[in-house]
Amino acid sequence: MRILTLKKRLLYIVTFLLVLLSLIIPEAVNANMANPWQGEHLIGEPTGDFRNLGIVWEKLNFDLRPLNDFGESTVTAIYQIRNDGEQIPVELLFVSPGIKTGKVTLDGKTIAAETVKNPKLPPNWEPPSRVPTSGGGSIRYFVNKSINSALKFKPTIPQGEHQIQVKYVVAPSSYDYSIYKDYQVVYILAPAKNWAFFKRLDVEIKIPENWKVTTSLPMKRTGNILKANFNKIPADNLAISTSPHLTWYVSSIISLTPVVFYISGVIAAIWVGKAIPRSTDELKVRLIKALFLAIPLGIIAFLALAITGLYLREGLSNLLLQKIHLANTNGSAYAILFFLFIGLFISGFIAFISAMLLARKRI
Repeated sequence: MRILTLKKRLLYIVTFLLVLLSLIIPEAVNANMANPWQGEHLIGEPTGDFRNLGIVWEKLNFDLRPLNDFGESTVTAIYQIRNDGEQIPVELLFVSPGIKTGKVTLDGKTIAAETVKNPKLPPNWEPPSRVPTSGGGSIRYFVNKSINSALKFKPTIPQGEHQIQVKYVVAPSSYDYSIYKDYQVVYILAPAKNWAFFKRLDVEIKIPENWKVTTSLPMKRTGNILKANFNKIPADNLAISTSPHLTWYVSSIISLTPVVFYISGVIAAIWVGKAIPRSTDELKVRLIKALFLAIPLGIIAFLALAITGLYLREGLSNLLLQKIHLANTNGSAYAILFFLFIGLFISGFIAFISAMLLARKRI
């Protein structure tokens, strides 16, 4: 009875650990636990004194297609403004940490602009604390304070309608929570509320072919282009998350390969435990062989299969996936070592128990 009880308890423990492993390994292998965020790039609106200045329409264009080849994404913001007063010089602040290069024009003429690092901003101009992911759900959003965070320029705006254009290269943030990186861009809309009026906002987002995308505002997708039109400022910010599309069968192959080999390693340890002691019926001899043969060989069998699974997964990832978009694996080392350590203990223990239970049954 004690042997049967021990078998049941052992089976429950192994089953629980294997189920837990199957849930965590697919993400942990490619998860950067220590520091998943690689910079931040929130994008904002011009600010200043606008008692007689209003926005007739604004057009936002996000061209994220170069991400497919890890190229430079661009953002273009065009403002059709109207000055109902006299000609006025204003100081405008375009909030956008992470600008690599940028250009500002007024009616087609270039305006000198300087970068500003970490300006003091009102609370509703701050980036959101959480952003949606392209796979569903949301993640916490962090700000990198070391990156330039704004463009400041001082145009003189005559009476009537004029056009301000800000175009810049931006490197989207990335978060390594799955097999592929999730790229994010956050655009701050709140400062536009300071203008005398705001009549229309048109947004267009272009993403790489067949990529997944999620936005914090409702948008209509046609092919690889998302569009939306608003007659007012719809929110304080717009968050965009996009990542390469991954079919369910490729995802399953990549995720389950190490798990299958891990489980096979544990099963191999059981068979080693059963096979080693069969040469003798003497309990003491069986005990010695279980300790010095079953345990080491069971562990070796487990390690051989588990490590093979990890290498095979790496090879399949390089073969079936876009390597440049694979999530950073630096943070997965601890998770891998943790589960390998658990596997070593389980395989050694289960090989020993298998050997000794067989021996007791024969006495």
